[in-house]
Amino acid sequence: MIKGTITNIQRYTIHDGPGIRSTVFFKGCPLRCLWCHNPETLLFERELFYNAKKCIGCGICVAGCPYNALTRASGSIDLNGQRCKRCFICAKNCPSSALDIRGQTIDSQELLQMLLPDLGFYQKGGGVTLSGGEPAAQPEFCMDVLKTLREAGIHTALDTSGHCASEPFETLCQNADLILFDLKAMNTDRHKTLCGVGNELILKNFRRILKAGLPLEIRIPLVSGLNDDAENMRGIAALLGETAFRGRVCFLGYHRLGLSKQVEFDSARGLRDAYAPTKERLDELKEILKTVMPSVNIIIR
Repeated sequence: MIKGTITNIQRYTIHDGPGIRSTVFFKGCPLRCLWCHNPETLLFERELFYNAKKCIGCGICVAGCPYNALTRASGSIDLNGQRCKRCFICAKNCPSSALDIRGQTIDSQELLQMLLPDLGFYQKGGGVTLSGGEPAAQPEFCMDVLKTLREAGIHTALDTSGHCASEPFETLCQNADLILFDLKAMNTDRHKTLCGVGNELILKNFRRILKAGLPLEIRIPLVSGLNDDAENMRGIAALLGETAFRGRVCFLGYHRLGLSKQVEFDSARGLRDAYAPTKERLDELKEILKTVMPSVNIIIR
């Protein structure tokens, strides 16, 4: 049985595909977007999170660490990453849950059992969305999950950045009922600055799955001052015009939820001075897209 790693399941989601859904967040992502909403999904391995607000200062974690990886200073806990062996004894012993393990290794059948309590929602037009992180970065596990859900008659959506080797990516997309495809920046140098990688592979995969006629919704995460300029939107409009895209486009305004989920042991993650574009700006970007594709269906969230 193929196993993979997820962080959590968010139930009763209504913006990750049609109907009422459960969104499964895969752990691990090849991108490093400055505005990442889910910093706990960046690394592929299970990791230790620390919430200083929950810490009661009992010192049980420090005393119980077999590798002396934890120290207590100024009322807070510090982690020596080189000493830590990820045994997670500290988190298991923490009486206030200030230390938390992010990442659960499971197989597709175990995941299905976790999802079955919401089967009634799935049978009424909902389904399950695979998100992350990047689900395509665990291709064998992702494929097994998609096939298991399809056999159970559950609608699936694949929420992806498109940054994946083309052959397994297209096969994954062919086994999903809907692809939610992110487009962030059209200039590859800017994309590398904002997301840590260029966009050549992403655009190649976008054209490939569009040519295959697979069901596709485009999502454009927009962050004020980073990618909400007219030039970037004209580039996206040109791509959609070139490929004759006829699906739905969703503008996703940045939200600051990711900042509340920062890893206390790695405070460098996240962009603290980022904001969503104003409504006026979003309306301007919508008009730019409409000039090239007047009939495209654009929604703003």
